[in-house]
Amino acid sequence: MRTNFLLLAFAASASFLAPAAIAQSQSTPEVALCDPFLLSGDNNNDNGNEDPAKETQKVRYDLEKAETLSTEQAIMDAVYEETWDLKTLAPVERTAMCVGQPTYVVNWAEILGTDENGEPAVIAKGFFRFVKDGTFEFDFNKRPYIGKWTVKDAQMTLDAPWLNKGEPVVSAVEHLITPIELTSAEGKVDSYDQESYRVGPFRLQPIETTARGLVQDCACPTN
Repeated sequence: MRTNFLLLAFAASASFLAPAAIAQSQSTPEVALCDPFLLSGDNNNDNGNEDPAKETQKVRYDLEKAETLSTEQAIMDAVYEETWDLKTLAPVERTAMCVGQPTYVVNWAEILGTDENGEPAVIAKGFFRFVKDGTFEFDFNKRPYIGKWTVKDAQMTLDAPWLNKGEPVVSAVEHLITPIELTSAEGKVDSYDQESYRVGPFRLQPIETTARGLVQDCACPTN
């Protein structure tokens, strides 16, 4: 089952670049997470040990397109847990899910590395939050990894002792469109586009939720 992620409007002045690997100017920061499985990574293709009657999928990172978000407002609307007035700091509620009920965002995050064949592979994944107090949290393998974030001139700085050998990571925030190819057991190939955001080493897929920091889709209240 595919998850429907939050789709948002972006600055009109930004342009798409392809492939996205070229669009990211900085090298991938080193991430030191306390888990031995991080070293091997997961191949982005199915590993061949699944039921042959099921479809397989391939993530086409080589065909990915990227668009840089040019304002903090666009970044906030896309990936911040909540929204506020950037001048007054007054809360501005999202009501995307239910009128009169706040909507928050929690991000499903992936860190991309390489597998034993040198191919792009997801090496860590978990939920990720940009909190209004200037902290961020990446939950990997039931462990919270905490850091600090700031934004200046649409460039985000991530600072944490477990990230980039303790050196701050300064990164643009990019909107990504990544083709996903699905191959059925009969060999029929179908595809769809997956939307996400890239900040430093993290690839984020925002999920709307009615509970702060939790993936929770509550029914809208009725009168």
